Amino acid sequence: QEVSTIYHAGLLHDIGKIGMGDDILEKLGGLTRKEMNRVKQHPEIGARIIRPLSFLSRVEPLILCHHERFDGTGYPRQLKGTDIPLGARILAVCDAFETMLSGRGKMRKLPAEKAIGELKKGVTLRFDPQVVKAFFNMLQANPEVIDARGSMDRYLDDLKIDVDEIALKNLIHKKMSHGFPAGI
Repeated sequence: QEVSTIYHAGLLHDIGKIGMGDDILEKLGGLTRKEMNRVKQHPEIGARIIRPLSFLSRVEPLILCHHERFDGTGYPRQLKGTDIPLGARILAVCDAFETMLSGRGKMRKLPAEKAIGELKKGVTLRFDPQVVKAFFNMLQANPEVIDARGSMDRYLDDLKIDVDEIALKNLIHKKMSHGFPAGI
């Protein structure tokens, strides 16, 4: 049942964008602050759209939380870590990866190995390390799911990583980029 819920949330996660004009949707990646604030409303709008449909009640929290970030800096509720529903954490990784591979608005398409690199950069910041690890394991076991031109070995090597080590490096980098607290 959980897999089915995540599947349906994956199909419906951006339904809240339905009322947004093409002028905004075509500019994704180059929005003004005001336009971005409008786009950030789509998870709440999407949750409201499906709320009356009781058969989608398990999908609603995943739609609402699919832009939350593992470090608590996402939207709309700034949930952190495992306070974000697991299905929403899975959607976040899949949605980001699909967006990178296909491109959107002003965001250009990335080759698979660069998209994998971007997921690595997001471990513990945007993404749950365990979800990224599971996603990478899935890609290793099923490389055909990606339309990667050229050698599959080129990006499969990128998947052989220690996600926990990357998570630690990302956390250290985040702390260092914010400077040391006073008195240290």
